[in-house]
Amino acid sequence: MTNTPNFGLVYGSGNEIYAWYHHGFGKPLKIAERKDYVTSLCFHNGWLLDAGLDGVVRNTTTGEDLDTTGTPINSIASWKNYPFPLVGRDGQRVAPNLIITGDDNVLYGARIELSSRAHLFSLVSNSSHHEFSYRPGSLELLPVENTLYVASENVIKVEFKDNHYVAKKMTGYLTDFVHLAGNGQEVLALYSHNPQTTPKGEIVMDVETGKVLTFWSPTEKFNGTREIYGFCDRATMIGDTLIVGCSKSTNGNIYAIPITKEMRTSTEGLPAEPNLLLAGAYYQDFHPYTKGNPIIALGLKDLLAVIEKRQAPP
Repeated sequence: MTNTPNFGLVYGSGNEIYAWYHHGFGKPLKIAERKDYVTSLCFHNGWLLDAGLDGVVRNTTTGEDLDTTGTPINSIASWKNYPFPLVGRDGQRVAPNLIITGDDNVLYGARIELSSRAHLFSLVSNSSHHEFSYRPGSLELLPVENTLYVASENVIKVEFKDNHYVAKKMTGYLTDFVHLAGNGQEVLALYSHNPQTTPKGEIVMDVETGKVLTFWSPTEKFNGTREIYGFCDRATMIGDTLIVGCSKSTNGNIYAIPITKEMRTSTEGLPAEPNLLLAGAYYQDFHPYTKGNPIIALGLKDLLAVIEKRQAPP
């Protein structure tokens, strides 16, 4: 990159968790290791947390088990001033608080909780009602103020008003694994399907407006006249910079993509110009049950605090 970024990264690769930034150490620093696949990371009340297929939410730096759900966790997220993180996982059709309903022919469902201590609501995808199109293992949560964006095969948002939950479909079906990234002000969806339905490759869309901002070729099967960058494994955002980790099957690299004014004002989006942050970061491809290796961006102060809080190297 032209300028050294003022943020650092924490990401999972298989069952291991790494921290990285330009200053101090040139290669990723392993800060934790789990017995099972790590599916999600979040920064909550000054602490880095992780969760995975073993159904446990942990303090990443101390290794303390904070909560056990009993089933694999797909996503965790820090929201407002709650003492516990939001937890998203596969679930059955549970009453009350079903905010999306249909007939009784339920195929899949997702369960959103304030950890295992408080069930907030369930989202149901079934054969006759497709407001929320859910694929088991494909679930991402992105809170913004009093709104929670939820992604699986499409994106919905859930608004909380006076202890009531109102859900709104933001997109139709996009792909099997839609990824979310946001900076507290805007929410982006990243997706690609195949050369026929997404010929531009990996798409970055503003969820609120439905506008395509940018795109890139993940493999030669798409538009091979542009440089190949790989399929998005997971994404995060800090300021106007989109951070994308690409799957090991394509290159395992992590890129920074500036979201520019020109992208926001263009009519059909502009080709991305990814800057390589870290080559070959992911040494494992995502587990079939999950959406991919998690990644979050932290300011350097927060990242260094996470590293200092480590009790001992794994």
